[in-house]
Amino acid sequence: MYLDRDRLFVATLCLTIVMTLVFGAALGYDLASNRGGGNQTVSTLAPDQGTSTDNGTTATPTAGTAGAAAAAGANAAKPGSAAAPVVGSAQVGANVTVASGAPILLGALITQSGPLDASDAYRAESAYVQWINSQNGINGHRFNLDVKDDSGDPSKGRPAFEQIVQEDHAFALVGECAPVTDAAIVNEINTDQIPIVNDCLTSPAGYQSPYIWYIGMAPDTWQAIAARYLYKHQSTVKIRKPYVLCVNSSVTLPYCNGFTNEWKSLGGTTCSQSKCGGGYDLEQIGTTRAQYEAVATQIRQSGADSIVDLLEPTNELAFLQALQDQGMDPQKYPHYAPLGSDPNSIRTVGSFANGIYVCSQSGYFPSENVPAINQMRQVLKQYYADTPPDNYALFIGWTPYIVFGQAMRLMGNNISRQNLINTLNAMHGFNDGVEPPLGWTAGNHSGPLFTRWAQITGPDSYNIVTGFEDQNGSP
Repeated sequence: MYLDRDRLFVATLCLTIVMTLVFGAALGYDLASNRGGGNQTVSTLAPDQGTSTDNGTTATPTAGTAGAAAAAGANAAKPGSAAAPVVGSAQVGANVTVASGAPILLGALITQSGPLDASDAYRAESAYVQWINSQNGINGHRFNLDVKDDSGDPSKGRPAFEQIVQEDHAFALVGECAPVTDAAIVNEINTDQIPIVNDCLTSPAGYQSPYIWYIGMAPDTWQAIAARYLYKHQSTVKIRKPYVLCVNSSVTLPYCNGFTNEWKSLGGTTCSQSKCGGGYDLEQIGTTRAQYEAVATQIRQSGADSIVDLLEPTNELAFLQALQDQGMDPQKYPHYAPLGSDPNSIRTVGSFANGIYVCSQSGYFPSENVPAINQMRQVLKQYYADTPPDNYALFIGWTPYIVFGQAMRLMGNNISRQNLINTLNAMHGFNDGVEPPLGWTAGNHSGPLFTRWAQITGPDSYNIVTGFEDQNGSP
């Protein structure tokens, strides 16, 4: 039985954390107005004795002793002070400010219920917060986290978002990743004027929002660039007539259309429905290994010489297992898999996945030896020793916080949502060390338009085959 097609569990599901802190009161809060209004200054009042400090988030995943220590450290009060409350703004809208030295509440809505455990991203976020807090924060401001689960369901995600923004009063969202809900709440994001530093996947309207800044690219743009690279380098990658499979979901169809439309415009032909006549197969989330056995037969009969699968991780695993059953390894059928090759799937099929082509959205691969990634490895080792420095940790968890931290430094003592918006819009040229410099301006919130190509050699390892390729598929 298939699951609802729009419940996409992309390879970015993270586990959430328990918050044992309380919210600070805000000076000048107009209770009659929840949207817009004048400037608001956030205070850091300690809670009254007996006040509950539970904000309703779920339990923190831990990784042994290091994980338990990290769970406590992420939300610890500043040494020598009263219990530090979680502080954001007491009002939605851009015109809120944070008092000098006040802790800052950072939120995220993350899909965390489902068939996958991608908690590495959360642990990277938590590790960053603890690491920064151990240095007394940035400009004297320590951070606290408020992360909630939407279970891949907008009917649950929408009220969770409203709680984070309107009740918990998060100052900003960093590392947002609840694709189906995020696609449904773009209007609320714009109305609340809540700055979001990276959303892993949302609707086309979300990529036009003036309040969301992206580390990566819009999916149709990314896959059009990928198609240009593969088409230009057919003699090397051996992908000439690919059989294309696509998850049937509103948030993934842009990936598929971006790839197939660009491939066709370049003069290429894609295969689907057992023949090479263009288009792509639509796959339902929850398709089984046995059902993919039939798809494997269709691929062989179609005349395709290669495979492009734009599948989410559960489908990816079932599909790879079916290909393994049929002896259709990447050496016989060159294979490109941008979405679903998550570490858990690769660990399950083992060396069969070796040779599959993947491309990053602008950034280095986690296995590469560069200073910014090495720093993440060191911090993860300190707080979550069992957490691998994989794509989840690097791009969903760590890098958005690096960017937000830089914005905090640039704002100095003038910490407000409006100043954060202005600062992010002016971060053109900032190099986070993980990708080419950002190109953000008021009119451009996309990540750098580059890809970097590799072949899988293990769950967390890659054979890097290119440097950064531009949007035309050239170095």
